[in-house]
Amino acid sequence: MYAVDHIRRVLLTYSSVFSGIGEFTVHKKFVSANVAGHAASLTNPAVHAIRELAGEVGLVVFLHNHIDIAYPPEGAAPAYLRQVRALLKAHPDTSIIWAHTGLGRVVRPPKEHPAILDSVLGDPACAHVYFDISWDEVAKYVNQAMGPEEANSLSVARYSWDPGPPGEKCGLAAVLPLIRSSPGDGHIPAH
Repeated sequence: MYAVDHIRRVLLTYSSVFSGIGEFTVHKKFVSANVAGHAASLTNPAVHAIRELAGEVGLVVFLHNHIDIAYPPEGAAPAYLRQVRALLKAHPDTSIIWAHTGLGRVVRPPKEHPAILDSVLGDPACAHVYFDISWDEVAKYVNQAMGPEEANSLSVARYSWDPGPPGEKCGLAAVLPLIRSSPGDGHIPAH
């Protein structure tokens, strides 16, 4: 596959420069339609080949893939959840960070979103999977879905770590105070 060969060449040419593959986007509202030649799909063999290579050479993959379509029909299952789960489980030797837990500016969390996250985090087959929840929009969604009190017991907090430098908040440390201090109306307080 051309992509895997290209990544290998870049890694050989610029050794010790890269630690991951970022913004790996497949199903994302404003990107998917721009894939030339065919519809974007998490089941594409090229996607799996790149994930396999990343695990082989020790690159972290930053997956930016929505959990659902924008404005789904009421009560419909998240459109991409099954494919995302399969992809996460198919590459146990590849560290994968799932951006914003599949949410987007126009992709709202499904009602069962906290349970979905809990099931991924609690699944031994997904021990190599991490969530990037550092976007303020994630905090707003959590407040709207759960409220700040219930968010304090959010399972994500049980599994999270903060990789930021001392004194600098990122990841959960940046978002959870916004969740906890919000009046529950989706408003994110100014910093």
